[in-house]
Amino acid sequence: MLQRKRPRLISVPEEEESSAHLPKEYSSISWEDFDHSQTLLLGHSGLTRIVYEQETFRPHIFQSCQKNITKERFLLAEIARDSDLFIPTHFIFSYRDNICVGSKVAGICLADVIDCTIPLTEGHASSILQKVVRALAKAADRGIKYGHVKASNVFLSLAYGPSDIHPDLLIQLANFGPRLEPQEFKEGHPNSDCQDIGHFAYHLVTRISKIPNIQTAHISEQKMLKLGSSGYAIDINAGFTTNFVDFLETCMSTGDLKRLIRVS
Repeated sequence: MLQRKRPRLISVPEEEESSAHLPKEYSSISWEDFDHSQTLLLGHSGLTRIVYEQETFRPHIFQSCQKNITKERFLLAEIARDSDLFIPTHFIFSYRDNICVGSKVAGICLADVIDCTIPLTEGHASSILQKVVRALAKAADRGIKYGHVKASNVFLSLAYGPSDIHPDLLIQLANFGPRLEPQEFKEGHPNSDCQDIGHFAYHLVTRISKIPNIQTAHISEQKMLKLGSSGYAIDINAGFTTNFVDFLETCMSTGDLKRLIRVS
């Protein structure tokens, strides 16, 4: 059986890099290395597809976008190259006027689990939140905030070791995508990913995408439990545990991911 080696990295020409915010390294894999007759389109945009390598028939999620792309999107893809907290990046290369990014074929989208079956228990939500907060903290350590923490960007898959009978459940964030726009983050500044985590946590256990805003919430004053001074509130009769309410309040009232790690 053919064994695929990790792609060799080569430098990008300086003139191309300066005009398009290109990374310093590219994979030597190219458009011609894929059997495009076997390509499977995903979604309506045509920007995401499954492609297969010519020699090994190894599949990849293949996404493309125009070259005027931010350096933060490249950095997120690079972080995901060696982190199991994100869908692994397999390659990045330039083709005509596009940047092409290849990733591991992901497992089940968490949004499909929540919105098409049942909401999760707080226990299950806690396991997912711990991994997601760790992933966001890793991105923040490299100077970026994720910017789109939603169930549609979280994927679940099973990972088997050489002698594992019971596989581990991998919980991973998307590393690239047309709606994923990570931004620069500076240490000491509030991180907007924290409030996104709060909305995400609420979605996991209620199937409602956002925590109600006090001004628009259909909750009577007597039943309203305000989450600090954040401007958000939940129904006091929702049945949440004290720990979960404390987590939501921390998410909505602080921009400190390190504090979230301690309470998640």
